[in-house]
Amino acid sequence: MYGNGNNFGRNNRGGGFGRGGGRGGGSGNFYGRGRGNGYGGNNQQHNVGSGINRYSSGQPYGGRFNNNQRNDPQRGGNEQRDFTKEGIGYKHIEQICADMDSQKILSGSSDLLKFVQGKGFNNRLNNLWSEIEKQTKFLRVIISTASASNADVLPLTHAFLDDVLSSTLVEKIVELISPLPYTKQRNPVYSELIGYLTKLLLLGFESLPSKMDTHLTRVHLVIATLNGLPGFLNAETERYTTKTAEDEKEVQARQQYKKRFAEETYGAPPDDFRQLSLIPTEADMDINSIIYLRPAKIDGRYDSDEHYLDVQFRLLREDLIRPLREGIAGYQQGGTKNSDLFVYKNVELEPAIMHQQTGELVFYAKIQILKRMRMNKRLIFGSLVCLSPDDFKTKFLFATVLERETLKDGKVGLKFEGTLEVNTKRKYCMVESPAFFEAYRHVMTALQTMPQAEPIPFSKYLVDVETNTEVPKYLATNAINFGVLLKMPLYDRHLYGGLNAYNFDRYLGPDHFGMDKSQFAALVNTLRSDLAIIQGPPGTGKTYMGLQIAKLLFSNYHLWQVGTDPRPMLVVCYTNHALDQFLVGISNFMHEGIVRVGGRSKNPNMEKYMIHKLRSWKDPNLRFRSFELRTAVAVLQENLENDADALKDLSSRFVHPSTLQPFFSNTELPYVRSSKDLCTKFDNTQICYMSSWLTTYNSRDEFPIDINVIKYLIKQNISEIQAKNALLCAYQGFEDFTPQSVFNCLRNGSYGNVSTTELMEGIEHWPTIRQINELARHG
Repeated sequence: MYGNGNNFGRNNRGGGFGRGGGRGGGSGNFYGRGRGNGYGGNNQQHNVGSGINRYSSGQPYGGRFNNNQRNDPQRGGNEQRDFTKEGIGYKHIEQICADMDSQKILSGSSDLLKFVQGKGFNNRLNNLWSEIEKQTKFLRVIISTASASNADVLPLTHAFLDDVLSSTLVEKIVELISPLPYTKQRNPVYSELIGYLTKLLLLGFESLPSKMDTHLTRVHLVIATLNGLPGFLNAETERYTTKTAEDEKEVQARQQYKKRFAEETYGAPPDDFRQLSLIPTEADMDINSIIYLRPAKIDGRYDSDEHYLDVQFRLLREDLIRPLREGIAGYQQGGTKNSDLFVYKNVELEPAIMHQQTGELVFYAKIQILKRMRMNKRLIFGSLVCLSPDDFKTKFLFATVLERETLKDGKVGLKFEGTLEVNTKRKYCMVESPAFFEAYRHVMTALQTMPQAEPIPFSKYLVDVETNTEVPKYLATNAINFGVLLKMPLYDRHLYGGLNAYNFDRYLGPDHFGMDKSQFAALVNTLRSDLAIIQGPPGTGKTYMGLQIAKLLFSNYHLWQVGTDPRPMLVVCYTNHALDQFLVGISNFMHEGIVRVGGRSKNPNMEKYMIHKLRSWKDPNLRFRSFELRTAVAVLQENLENDADALKDLSSRFVHPSTLQPFFSNTELPYVRSSKDLCTKFDNTQICYMSSWLTTYNSRDEFPIDINVIKYLIKQNISEIQAKNALLCAYQGFEDFTPQSVFNCLRNGSYGNVSTTELMEGIEHWPTIRQINELARHG
């Protein structure tokens, strides 16, 4: 595996290189071993540019640059070591504060976020200065960064705040001010420090309340300190103390939930993970439900391949669903102010039509787009959205974005998982999942389709946690020709044909390949391991090493190709740009045999390698077969279009009799008997049968509309909506629902306060009097 950064962890980036690889997406700490850890068990890996040769067990990359490679020992070498070990220098903090004072940098801006992303800033969180002035300015930068309210950077802001609250910073500052000696209570610097600390804790409660559980004791100490400072309490700090008391109950509830979760999720899985839906369900949106999860193994092996797949699938699925669940829960509790989700209000759905490119049913949703909204990263293809007709109280519909080219017109094409539940006459609230569904879908599908009777790839390392890797079988007994990589000639010509994976490093060194020591060690590790990981900081040569290894393998093509069934080398990258960049590198030494799969390539050098350019139609049988398939597809598309039109008519509940006739004559359908009378008596002179049947028939036989009762009430100056609601009240009370009886009960108040503006639940689908009259008029 040739990777970039962490694999299958928080904000992970992974790429595949060699005979197989893969990538996945994640936004939480569920998958794998958490933040900064390698994928799976204790697999051997090598860190490029770490300054030492490390063969670790699932550890993150070394972080420290190779001084010979990155730093001039006489110009800044010591500063680089101080930066990575102790943290960012104070002069940088002073400069940022000065820029904020002069408004060159604004609070909550992306410039601040870029500044705090460096490793030196993160190290300083756990290595705080002892001087109070430095601590105060450091906290000021933290508060200014964490106060960002732009929806586009909220995930980064929350991740930064998570890092701060997970560090020792809060603990150290609380120890400094609690209790605060009387001699320091009048010191304005201490007052400023306590003010920033108060704001930090407030941000924690508002943005990441679950992270505040561990700080609850320190919060009480801060409150005690605030109460002891005369004149210090203001409206904000009083709000903080009040909110803290309220949050204590929430903390206790979460702790009880965690205890119940641990008790109820221990044991064998309640169901087969292969049968779980990739799309969330209504039950998944219940914030109080217990989700069956087992932690990924940090130490020791998994029980079996099935155990490994089950754990990884459920963690990955929860990583997808939890941000949406918690965002909706926050919206239910306090509206948009209490949720990081953007809520589209009054969304209307057009009737389904066939999507020309995919042949699937697509519903176009009308949404309100404000001019200030940046839609370039919203509602992209494959995103998961959730719609609700009751403001996310009980009803949830899930769809994926199928078409976004119409966003400029205020429309987005949605593909629903269950189209029968979609009501195009309702208005919905809609939110987009923070996690990109398309990235999860393919990984979870692959996990579900792994054959149960066969061991998973690399089971020895991922499941059994074997730490000793083996030389690839195709290199174990064969000599390797290193000539293509050599930058200097060998002193012994016999070595050109006598080197192999076991002994080449005895005769060859970094200088022979033009590599530094860590890159050469990565080459040795790759050729001696059937599963190898190369990772390191930017600029240390990961892409370069990947291309060198590919070049070496292609120059020894005969070693890893067996028989007459050639197997290609698969290159998988995190982005299209990275893939193009890598393939351009390969094309420099291999001018044919490259196939670039997928679109969205912006590199003109890749045009000739695109798969659609390489398809050959010289064989007449292929051309004829292609014509047959295109003809069959055209027929299917036409049928789908006709079915989509029929669905549109059926959803209106007023369709032409010729559309219904085939269903009436099909004796295998369950409702043929109930429609027999209509089928035999219908003609142009008996349109009343059709009108009566359409306006009283209900597929559930629950609340059929009685047009005679409605019209009678309207003649008595009752509004149409109130008349329909009154009829429903009569049905629910099992009372006599003759026109006069319903009118009397409505007038004497037997039905209570009957709405005149909104139809009650269960009769929203009833047609209007105008629609019924229109039907009768058209015959």
